[in-house]
Amino acid sequence: VKKDMITHAIAELEGLETLTDEEYNAEIQYWVDYYQGYMTKDEILANMGEAVIREGALSEKVQKWLLEKATYTKVPFDKTRSRNQ
Repeated sequence: VKKDMITHAIAELEGLETLTDEEYNAEIQYWVDYYQGYMTKDEILANMGEAVIREGALSEKVQKWLLEKATYTKVPFDKTRSRNQ
């Protein structure tokens, strides 16, 4: 639940909440590939529902956006620090 709340907050703040047909269809295709031979596209849509598929597509979109915007800082390893500090 927290992940969904954070995903939606980021999507709203960054103007990412609108999914394109391409993004929605890519999520469906992901599940078709995942269940290859076990479930058809129609079965996936019937079992998962449009809302769940849209939620997955939005999550994927926000994750990609975060990775594009992320910056990384290399921090030197400090052998004197314990893991719990």
